[in-house]
Amino acid sequence: MAAWYTYPRIDNYGGVEPYGGFAKPDSNILVPDGTPITAPLPGVVSGLNAPDGSLPAWGAVVTIKMTTPYNSVATHYAFLHLSTIAFGIKVGSSISIGTVIGTAGPGPGAAGSQKAALGFALYNGDYYGYGPTWAQYLGSPQLNPVALLNSLKAGSATVPPPVAPGGGTTKPPITKTVTVPLSPNADVTDLLIKFDRMMEITNPFEVGQVSTVMGLSLADPISWLVAFGNNLWNDALATTLRGGFLVVGGWIILKVFNEFIDYGAAIDVARTHVGV
Repeated sequence: MAAWYTYPRIDNYGGVEPYGGFAKPDSNILVPDGTPITAPLPGVVSGLNAPDGSLPAWGAVVTIKMTTPYNSVATHYAFLHLSTIAFGIKVGSSISIGTVIGTAGPGPGAAGSQKAALGFALYNGDYYGYGPTWAQYLGSPQLNPVALLNSLKAGSATVPPPVAPGGGTTKPPITKTVTVPLSPNADVTDLLIKFDRMMEITNPFEVGQVSTVMGLSLADPISWLVAFGNNLWNDALATTLRGGFLVVGGWIILKVFNEFIDYGAAIDVARTHVGV
């Protein structure tokens, strides 16, 4: 199977985005369903889907911070409209050229409400589509992915040199030869990824996570134990205070009775009645 970046593309970066009316931020690659999507440049995964973990409207998305920024604005790249994200890919994962990020498509039925073919975008934030600079660079030539995609299709990924303060460049362009290992059969790859997801074990006691297992809600055990300890302490303190009030109250009642009752005379009367 051919690499994802060798397929025909819709390059309308900067045009009108059909979902929202703003400048279109990505190129769409018309790849077959289930095509493995591999990393073209090394970096670190900075964001999966939305910052809160939910699926964005533009489908499953992986944002990667490049080891070498493409330019002063394009510090990240992102894959959009994915159908699955590969097992083991998480925020902080180290990515090398050829790392499988996920699978593409199906194009018109990609995950999310904005149905489109595989999207590739350059970006400048950890989570694609989020953050204070999301709209700041929309349509900027520095985020146009076409040149990078063309270089990938030609067999190498050329990263422009950084711009020196006063103009010019500080060193020659950096060219990385792209050797992307792909499974010979996309259907098999997609099946393996699905098996990986089925076998993934999620810790139901992970901090901040509430899961339901067989109808029982499970939360972070440390927080639960802290709450239990607090309740136990409060109950013990309340019981102690109640006991103290009972003892003091009983003592006061006894003192009052002592003022009004002659216990010696009462005992003599009782002895007389029983003939003792």
